[in-house]
Amino acid sequence: MPCMYQIHPRENLIVKKYRGAITVREVLEFFDAIESDPHFRDGIYELDCLKDLTELKITVRDQLKLLDMIRLISTRKSGPSRKAMVAPSGIGRATANRIVEEVMRVRGASIAAFNDLPAALDFLGRRDLEKSGMFDWLIATVH
Repeated sequence: MPCMYQIHPRENLIVKKYRGAITVREVLEFFDAIESDPHFRDGIYELDCLKDLTELKITVRDQLKLLDMIRLISTRKSGPSRKAMVAPSGIGRATANRIVEEVMRVRGASIAAFNDLPAALDFLGRRDLEKSGMFDWLIATVH
């Protein structure tokens, strides 16, 4: 599965992981699944791991569609939220930087890209969760 997520309602956090080569269709289906999850709510903090993303199999038209969707989702959010993306280099970092640029243009959101999990958790104000075990499914690939 190229896109995975876990929602932790008590911590007001969704953790998403992208790996391998992904298509715009997979990303759109992934976002639909998240938005229809009963535990997902507006204002939830987001932690995205893009470290293992190797390829975006999308055309220029698909990229524009995806960026439009990201902008739309960003403008719909009414509650305060933060989004941290972990991607030290490569296509994952380039993708994270592009998302930061687009979202900041729309609403000046609290969003940033980081090289490691501890820095991302600091940004989210949730460093206390680092050793909680909730990141075991992705931590081996982030550090």
